[in-house]
Amino acid sequence: MNNSKALIILGPSASGKTNLALKWASKLNKDVLSADSRQIYKNLDYCTGKYPSLKIKVSKHKEYWDIGGTKYWGYDLINPNKVFSSVEFLKFTNRILNNSSKIPIICGGTGLYIKSIIGKLEFNEGIKNEKLRRDLEKKTAAEILKILTKSGYEVENLNNSEKNNKQRLIRKVELLSNKKSCSLKSLFPKEEDCLVVGLNLEKIEYENKIEEWLNRDFEKMKVEVTWLRDKHPTSPLFMGFIFKEIDKHLKNEINEEASKILIKTNYIQYIKRQNTFFKNQFNNVNWFNNVSKANKFIEKELQQ
Repeated sequence: MNNSKALIILGPSASGKTNLALKWASKLNKDVLSADSRQIYKNLDYCTGKYPSLKIKVSKHKEYWDIGGTKYWGYDLINPNKVFSSVEFLKFTNRILNNSSKIPIICGGTGLYIKSIIGKLEFNEGIKNEKLRRDLEKKTAAEILKILTKSGYEVENLNNSEKNNKQRLIRKVELLSNKKSCSLKSLFPKEEDCLVVGLNLEKIEYENKIEEWLNRDFEKMKVEVTWLRDKHPTSPLFMGFIFKEIDKHLKNEINEEASKILIKTNYIQYIKRQNTFFKNQFNNVNWFNNVSKANKFIEKELQQ
């Protein structure tokens, strides 16, 4: 096998990326790095889909899980009341690369994380501007979005959860406005040195997979959201789908079936947004509508 190219497997949630990444990590003796902005949170394993659909032995460690003998980095990095920006994700990635002889397989659906890894985002990580933060705290999320738009930030790439997360929006304004900054560069291979494979299923396949996941794990997801309500009631995760709908069910505002229907509907909309972002922001992706075709392509490319 040709190990010269770094492998990136991207695409919307529930497309089968994790199992494909684990398969090739085993074949190539590599680790996997999760580029997923929800899987970074501790104690929310079922709500964020950390477990592979295949029955594989899993053991948890600091900053990674061992899944069937493969180190899967990027799980359980922070508590759910914290914010983890693309800058912080790149710092974490660089630290992993500095401390390992292996270039991990990147697997995930958070486009900004992947862009940061392959050097398609320029970071200006400025010092904290406390006065600016205090001024912005007095504004609504909608008002801060207008400030970002005027500054040239592409707010259309934000999902609904991000648009309503004031702390993240404030940090984005702070970074844009700060003149004292330092450059942060990725240690991962550049895009031209990567084999980028995208998975995107038909809508009916996503719907079936989401239904299967909800029927299998809903009770465990309720336990996790109950924990989140108790420990971190102001977590920004409650602004996003899955957590919001289950929270409504736990408050007896809607029944279980209504909660599942809302999750499924919002999940499909989220997948559409992910697809739009990938199509607009990544030019060199080899797209496939099923895992088998993607697997054959990877095998062919890495044998050259």
